[in-house]
Amino acid sequence: MKLSDKIALLGFALLLVALAMGFVWWKKINKEGVQVEIKIDEIEDERGLGYSGQRKIVVDKNGDVFVAYRKKYEGKSEIFVAKVFSDKNEWKISGTENPISAVDRDSDQRVPSIAVDNKNNIHVVWYGSDTISQTNNRQIKYSKSQDGGTSWTVWKNISFVDGYDKKDDYWQEHPYLLVGANGELFAVWEGKDKENKHQQIKFSKSIDDGETWNSWKNIKATPENTQSRPTLVQSKAGRLLLFAYSSIGSENGNQQVVFSWSDNGGDDWSDWEIISDPSYDSRHVSATMDNKDNLHLVWRSQKSSEPSAILYRSLRGGSWSEIKEVAFSNRYQFFPSIGGTENGKINITWMESEKKSNLPTENPEGGKIYRTVLNSNEFFKPIEISKGNNNLYPHIPETFKTSVVPAVYESGEPSSKNFGLILQLVR
Repeated sequence: MKLSDKIALLGFALLLVALAMGFVWWKKINKEGVQVEIKIDEIEDERGLGYSGQRKIVVDKNGDVFVAYRKKYEGKSEIFVAKVFSDKNEWKISGTENPISAVDRDSDQRVPSIAVDNKNNIHVVWYGSDTISQTNNRQIKYSKSQDGGTSWTVWKNISFVDGYDKKDDYWQEHPYLLVGANGELFAVWEGKDKENKHQQIKFSKSIDDGETWNSWKNIKATPENTQSRPTLVQSKAGRLLLFAYSSIGSENGNQQVVFSWSDNGGDDWSDWEIISDPSYDSRHVSATMDNKDNLHLVWRSQKSSEPSAILYRSLRGGSWSEIKEVAFSNRYQFFPSIGGTENGKINITWMESEKKSNLPTENPEGGKIYRTVLNSNEFFKPIEISKGNNNLYPHIPETFKTSVVPAVYESGEPSSKNFGLILQLVR
């Protein structure tokens, strides 16, 4: 057999493996239709998936879906990771019975962020107290699974922030976890410290699969301004791109989307740059990189009494695009999540509500979930992927391998304190 024929045969064999593993969804969706709905779990917390910005869903190399959330366990909220997978043409769910690593200190654990590395290990960070007498002394915690979610390591505080005072209502919160190109783990979050009475974006990293973490540092402190809800991505060249929202440089007090970057693995960071329109209040950022190393960014924005909208901006070849609206609506739009496929297709999900929901510090009780696709710099007409009017906090992965979009959200009546955790596979 000629060498070229052997190479062709090997390529065909690898394709079959990919089809058998990474594209399991296609078999199910081709049988069941354009959209598949799977109820993962029931939770009693309307913010069990909140908020957007922190990734709550990933897909591993086998095509299995992992969803991180919180729910009550022995009276307090703990962190759970549900696994959704196809076995003998049946959807199966695991991980919903027990938390990944119970803290058991009579203190709620909140807001996980999940990531999968190139060795198929699953990593999770979240925040919560481990001190009974100081329930607000929240620290950033970490656990990982090396066997597809079957077992998890005992939790650890990745980089303890000292100086908590009982008068502090918030300490360390809202972490985001990113796996770097070389397998590093990068964690960013918001938190106060001894020198800062307002939350600052903090950073720590691990180069040994989460066994040890660097001591935390503030990205660029602004003592008179809070910095909130960070999101982190990495370019193919290794540049870390960090986004958050803050009133830095704002004359009218509006929160702005701010940007900083690092070319040396987080050792040094650029000064904050405002990249949203200062006349709007802008929050809840979600970001992804496409297969051509372009950055895509969405956030929630509102001007005066107008309904809030989801806005989009990209960074291509070092130049920022104009800001544009993703989809016009007379309703209030909240909590966007953006992700891309390996072939470069960019997907965006968000929720819409008839109610203002306490904007700008929004707290919606429910709405409809929508999804659109970016194609040649234009957005397709959005489609509703939820049912009814009581849906919250949609999330999609930062990247995934197929054109089937795995979207997770909550659905249920707020007054009942009973919410279904819903996974939609949308083509």
